[in-house]
Amino acid sequence: MNTSLNVNRQEAAYYLFLGSILLFGIFFLAGTLWYAMPTERILIGMLDQFPPKSDPYELPSEVGKLFVVNAGSEVVVFVPEITLYSRKCRVEWKSDRRLFIEPCWGAKFTLDGIWCDGPAFQNLDQYQVRVDGNQIKINLSKRLQGDLTALGKASIAPVKAEGGVRPPGCPK
Repeated sequence: MNTSLNVNRQEAAYYLFLGSILLFGIFFLAGTLWYAMPTERILIGMLDQFPPKSDPYELPSEVGKLFVVNAGSEVVVFVPEITLYSRKCRVEWKSDRRLFIEPCWGAKFTLDGIWCDGPAFQNLDQYQVRVDGNQIKINLSKRLQGDLTALGKASIAPVKAEGGVRPPGCPK
């Protein structure tokens, strides 16, 4: 009994083409499903654990210390670092000065995350926050970039906080 397959070059190319199309379809479907999956949100606490106050709440997390600010109308969770000149540096809350201070370059931010002074020239980044009932959840993979409010809309030169108008909450 002869069990060899008699496939010519044209049939082999056809099967190879169909196999590659099928493999591409499988990877495309898997990638689409992966992208469409809901992101996991991390529970950071209950809303009543974070009543509005004049200092941020500091929480340890897998990405470092998180700063949670409850302004009454909304809850904001700031990314605990800024990247400047391709270098990351963690911000710290200084309650005596009522500012977030980034020690590497000296950038300063208000409790609302608004840029006051220093070379950052943008507001602090935030994590996407969702309040479900009484639960506060954040998505560590979704960062909301801080506004470039320190830069003029039509200007490429940064506004200097020393001589210009300071945002509310910035010390003189």
